[in-house]
Amino acid sequence: MVARLFFILMRNYFLLLTLLCFSLSARAHDAEVDGIFYNLDAANKMATVTFKGDNYDSYNDEYYGDVVIPETVTYNGITFSVTSLGDYCFYDCSILTSITIPNSVTSLGEYCFYGCISLTSITIPNSVTSLGWNCFEGCSFLTSITIPNSVTSLGGSCFRSCSSLTSITIPNSVTNLGWGCFSNCYGLTSITIPNSVTSLGDYCFSYCNSLTSITIPNSVTSLGECCFWNCSSLISITIPNSVTSLGELCFSDCPSLTSITIPNSVTSLGKDCFSWCNSLTSIYMLPSTPPSTGYRMFYGTPLETVYVVDEDAKTAYQTQAPWNAYEIVVMPTGIDEVETDKTAPTIVGYYDLNGKLINGKQRGAVIVRYSDGTTRKVLLK
Repeated sequence: MVARLFFILMRNYFLLLTLLCFSLSARAHDAEVDGIFYNLDAANKMATVTFKGDNYDSYNDEYYGDVVIPETVTYNGITFSVTSLGDYCFYDCSILTSITIPNSVTSLGEYCFYGCISLTSITIPNSVTSLGWNCFEGCSFLTSITIPNSVTSLGGSCFRSCSSLTSITIPNSVTNLGWGCFSNCYGLTSITIPNSVTSLGDYCFSYCNSLTSITIPNSVTSLGECCFWNCSSLISITIPNSVTSLGELCFSDCPSLTSITIPNSVTSLGKDCFSWCNSLTSIYMLPSTPPSTGYRMFYGTPLETVYVVDEDAKTAYQTQAPWNAYEIVVMPTGIDEVETDKTAPTIVGYYDLNGKLINGKQRGAVIVRYSDGTTRKVLLK
């Protein structure tokens, strides 16, 4: 009898515990007000927008249509300031079409708008200072976004797979672009990077297939691993004299890149840096001393000519792999630096229509290369 009574008591105890846990998991958010779920910080009277229940739903339909987040929310007689959009709060809200974010919000959490495929535009208020990892990843119909000057960092994969995003201006308050920040942005054709940015993270622009040219400011000191990997339309890029290293696979699989100038600040080129750039026939090396190189630097490329600054550099490159596998040619005088200031670009060389450097005068159609990395087809008489 005692054993049976103990069994009944324990059964009831576990049943009560299960019901309690279920109750908590069904309402892990602290409050729901006007259809928006919040976690509340009673001590500081701050509220964070969240999702319903204990776990975010991968097929979230709690938020849809036009959603307006208020600056304050009152619950049980207490008024809270809405200061953040929490992690996963609008995760996979596929029928969320627009959202208004108040000036009281200072941060957007990780995966905040992940997979919001019906969201076409968004304005971030100038109170926000950071965008979390994967914040807008998979917002495939997002065509425009305004990032205010208050934002100082873009989290990793922040705009990954925003395939309809065609252009974006990054404010000069941002100091770094995180891992995979714009990877898989297939529609991105132009981007303005301010002088405040000091590094481009790994995979930063990988698979940005409509991106044809980019100018990197002279504040950047390194290009991360796979930074421009598989940018299949990239034909021109200016690397400033502030950059000291190019990461592994940095320009791998850029089939439209025909030539590139490496500034004299660069001391190392990562493994497979230019592998499978199957139109790369020439490279302009401004460093007098050959930079250290990783394995398979030019694997899968038709590289023929390495241009160097003078005869001493030519001797140095001819005695060091992998450079000694190619024809080493001294550049025409006048190509000794890459312009990085705001002065007008100067002509650094003339090329025939096959991309070969022209030594001496030539008449007819030629390609003119400028110090900012741009090229232009002209007719010489």
